[in-house]
Amino acid sequence: MTGNPHCHSADNDRTRASDIIIVGAGVIGLSLSLELALRDPALALTVLERGEPGREASWAAAGMISPDDPANHMPTSPLFKELARYSARLYPDFVRQIEHLSGQATDYSAEGALYVSEHPLAGIAELTSSELVCLDPALAATFGHIYHLREASVDPRALVSALLTACRKQNVAIHHEHEVLQILIAHGSVTGVRTRAGEFRAPVVINCAGAWANSLSSGPSIPVVPAKGQMLAVLPAATPLITHTIRSELIYFLPRADGHIVIGATVEDAGYDKRVQSEVIQRLLQLAANLVPALGQARITDNWAGLRPDTPDHLPLLGCMEGATGYFLSTGHYRNGILLAPASAKLMAQLILKEKPEVDLRPFSPARFA
Repeated sequence: MTGNPHCHSADNDRTRASDIIIVGAGVIGLSLSLELALRDPALALTVLERGEPGREASWAAAGMISPDDPANHMPTSPLFKELARYSARLYPDFVRQIEHLSGQATDYSAEGALYVSEHPLAGIAELTSSELVCLDPALAATFGHIYHLREASVDPRALVSALLTACRKQNVAIHHEHEVLQILIAHGSVTGVRTRAGEFRAPVVINCAGAWANSLSSGPSIPVVPAKGQMLAVLPAATPLITHTIRSELIYFLPRADGHIVIGATVEDAGYDKRVQSEVIQRLLQLAANLVPALGQARITDNWAGLRPDTPDHLPLLGCMEGATGYFLSTGHYRNGILLAPASAKLMAQLILKEKPEVDLRPFSPARFA
């Protein structure tokens, strides 16, 4: 291994030549880097991040691991459902391994979610009042049909921090403030990337740059655009106020280990504008308080906006770029980056290392937009 296991802001000649370059140090890029490092410890892996690792969409996410959404906020494609459920099944072992390697917690919880609906849902048993009081009494006064969904959640910020530590311990070289300007391609094969700090060479490059995936493209355009989401965090007077993720068609909120509750989120077509609007934050808080009134008196401790990488069909881009041997994409995960991280990492690693992916990736191939 030639990489330096620490995060760099300065150049390091030893990492100028690698076996694989991963562009983007969000949860998708870091998960893939760790998977590759564990599968082949001899690989020289370099991760290049335009800013601070994990501080874009991953940092802004809520962390719900919900492969089935009654509100249909997710793509309805059966192929996506298969991928999402596969990823959710991987999650317990995924976080267990990361926590073991890093020595850090990820705040993974399998408590499930309580879904509030104005209308009855077919095929799901509705909770009785006594069952609801046992699960989350803060919701007991809520009007509507309430269901217990078998799903999980994780704290994305804790997950990213643990992934960074785990990657460093596996000798993955992670460079922050190394914006990739161009993928270098010669004679139909990728040769590396060009950054503001110079060139990095590798025969394999994986574009995990999220909402910025198209900005570093060479050749055909990559159909990824930003989808803005605003969120907030509150601290109730008494904690813990809730123990489950709570969702409806209009709002979701979930508890953190430190007592905070994260509330989200909007979906906006605002380009790369990450400004937070106070009226939007107040509207989200009110929607949450409509379900759990005690949230109306909770103190807002933070608010933020993130940019999700969206595609025309809201499905991820997983696969190789035609006409550029060695150039792969793992981006466009839209609202499902946290959910799909373990599956994307495992399946893309199998593809890159010339193994047969356990799930057919052809429906998610970048070639579908060619």
